Amino acid sequence: MRRFIILSLSTISLLSPSICSALTISGKIHPERYTFFLNEKGGTALMRLNERMIAFYQSEDAGNVGARYAISDSGYRDLGVAPAPLGTSESATIRDDGKPVKALTCIMSTVPVSTVMTEQLWCKDDVGAEYIGFKSWPHRDIVKNACRVGDDNCPVYFSLQGDDPTIRDDSVKFTSVHPPKREISRVPQVKKPDPAIIENLKTNGCDIINQYKKSLPKCGSVLDVSGGGVPADSPETPYSVDYTEAGTGWRVQWPVKLIYRGKTLVKLSDQGNVTDITETDNNKPAVTEKKIGIWNVVRNASSVKFSASNASGTQILMTCENREFTVATGQGNSWTSSENPMSQMTFSLGGKELSADETLFDSLKSSTGQTLSVLIMGSANDSGTFSTAGLSDLMSSLSWDNCLYPEKAAQQ
Repeated sequence: MRRFIILSLSTISLLSPSICSALTISGKIHPERYTFFLNEKGGTALMRLNERMIAFYQSEDAGNVGARYAISDSGYRDLGVAPAPLGTSESATIRDDGKPVKALTCIMSTVPVSTVMTEQLWCKDDVGAEYIGFKSWPHRDIVKNACRVGDDNCPVYFSLQGDDPTIRDDSVKFTSVHPPKREISRVPQVKKPDPAIIENLKTNGCDIINQYKKSLPKCGSVLDVSGGGVPADSPETPYSVDYTEAGTGWRVQWPVKLIYRGKTLVKLSDQGNVTDITETDNNKPAVTEKKIGIWNVVRNASSVKFSASNASGTQILMTCENREFTVATGQGNSWTSSENPMSQMTFSLGGKELSADETLFDSLKSSTGQTLSVLIMGSANDSGTFSTAGLSDLMSSLSWDNCLYPEKAAQQ
């Protein structure tokens, strides 16, 4: 089950942009290209996401960019990929045959977003449908196994101009079974944004966001503000604030939405988490920290992180964040994480080999001074072992549901 290939840590820039069919890859292209074979869960989930996107483009909301972003964001968050958005009906590439996706061939590139650089994922499936993602490969829990393009018996559903002629090419031109109808209904009257509110958010948006936003990251600077777009008779007007993370300058992927009633701010929406500004009890939970033995835990409204160092100086970081439980180990700038589907990282505890999931979480919670060993490709060494003494006490009040939803735990 875990015969995954290991990703190279180096990224050598290739010529860009590179064009394959209708998909144009921009930025600095990384040399690694992989074919991921999806498990039943992943193939079905991606099929359902394709169906949602098809239904959106065939609905009266087809011109609503925010609604399309919401569908794409659910794919990025839950699967690591989402259907590539349509350009024109002639270049439709969203799979509409109602069948689960079997495999994806993917490549990564570094692209500029505003004033920073980020990683973007580009993929094609076995019928030529196209997908994109950000910052990571397809999530590990939807992948059955994978292979490196160029290896023996590795199918390639995403070919590039300039590929070595010895590399096999299994790519096909996508043909839509039911081309989406992209007729956008006319909206006779649409509410326009208030210029004064727009100007205020451009100037003071971060102060407003940081006052009411209940989770990290903090707002460092406002990049852009847009608003309106709702029916003219709507009592409320939404404004979307695109911003950078405080301290890093990185563009935050999901904008914050501020809802105004007239000129009064009444709600803040952050990735679906809504704060009612009209309520008095809207303060952000404080960050808490506690240490027992070699283990330290830091909790805030969006994450719970357990960390420790062993005698060899190797560190371990276990993180509950973004609906996932991940484990990373390393020293300095050299780290390996279970979040990478190619890492082949497992763990030995109490004589059992475990993955970074609920079973490992519960085993650590009930452990009493046992030794946790980090296994890479099934092997362990002394630098990758940690005593669990004290860890169970730090985890005692945290359930698996709290780990997946730290914001709920912070409110208890």
